Amino acid sequence: EGFPVDFPPPTVSGGGVGVVDGVGPVDLDYQSSGFVQANWSSLVDPESGIATCRWAIGTSPKASDIMAYSVASTTGGQSNHTSSLPHGTTLLTSSLPHGTTLYSTVVCTNGAGLSTWLHSDGLTLLSLPPTSTNVTLLTSGATYTTYDVRRGFVPGNAGVLSWTGFLEPAGTPLQYEVSCDQSGGVSGGWTSVGFATQVTLSWLNLTEGVASLVRVRAVNLAGLASVPAQLLLTMLPNPPMRQSSVQISANWTMSTQLHFDWTGVFASPGPLYYEYSLGEHLGSTDVVRWGGSLAVTTATITQPWLTPTSSYFFMLTAYTPAGLYSTAKTFISATNVFG
Repeated sequence: EGFPVDFPPPTVSGGGVGVVDGVGPVDLDYQSSGFVQANWSSLVDPESGIATCRWAIGTSPKASDIMAYSVASTTGGQSNHTSSLPHGTTLLTSSLPHGTTLYSTVVCTNGAGLSTWLHSDGLTLLSLPPTSTNVTLLTSGATYTTYDVRRGFVPGNAGVLSWTGFLEPAGTPLQYEVSCDQSGGVSGGWTSVGFATQVTLSWLNLTEGVASLVRVRAVNLAGLASVPAQLLLTMLPNPPMRQSSVQISANWTMSTQLHFDWTGVFASPGPLYYEYSLGEHLGSTDVVRWGGSLAVTTATITQPWLTPTSSYFFMLTAYTPAGLYSTAKTFISATNVFG
């Protein structure tokens, strides 16, 4: 009489995929909690059957430095077991660094002592959210402007909002979410833009003259979100509007001193900046070579060579923080002031 000989080790039943991180059929690659689970395909051995199946968790395939090998149940000559790391969340989040990759390994041995080893492709623990300490939000537009566009303003929606500086300590890819609230508050919902690091200004749907709070946050592959970076953004697509009913006033307050007032000469839904010049000829700046300041609508010019017996041209430029401008002028003669 002969005796059975079992040469091949146990095999995966029905073309299974081996060890899968997580409890479902979809393999997990990242998670934030320390409760690690794995499941694996059935292993069969028609000759001598499955004698034992053991499983462990380690920081490399086949390793058991996180959880030692323990016996997994077998039923009817095959294993089909789903288990969880008994140490729980506290152990993993406190003792394993952010970014640690864990591998679940299963070894099944048949009655002849032959073993089959299976391991997962790795599950990375991301227990910390991305950081946003050094994030910069920038706007760039396709609209040419003579004056610099100041932070927090755009001259139209033909441009982009971009961001840099979000950091994932483990170096894994980040996805991003954007919120835009036209009330200036934080009630706007979040919309995912995937792995993109910019959105078009038209996507934000800004309203002219309305300060909208734009927020951006990074989300790691385990679903943890960073503290948002934010920017109060106002679209001013039009230059200052010249009010034809209001003229620049000019008065001699001393024989060498001229006072100008242009209150109400320009209108805009946002703040206005001003520059002015004074010269003896149209376009010249021989008396004052462009001066001015934000929100100041008057100027007093004193020069020893100013005299009411000469004529002067006063040139005024108003421009928005979005870089768009308009101009006005007035002529001061020896006897009249008119716009």
